[in-house]
Amino acid sequence: MNIALFGYILAWLGVIYAVVSIILAFIFYKQLSESQKRAITEIKLAKELITFLISVAYIATYHIS
Repeated sequence: MNIALFGYILAWLGVIYAVVSIILAFIFYKQLSESQKRAITEIKLAKELITFLISVAYIATYHIS
């Protein structure tokens, strides 16, 4: 199998993972009570955002080359 194609497939899986994780985090946040929302100081989505950005960059690079 072509290594670039394998990376492309993994990049799409990364995009799907990141988008689903971010959407689920906000859905679960919306279901919290007001007192629980006030207790939460931050939602940590750094790993998901980094995965999304790297995956999109790889997809763009794959299409350009």
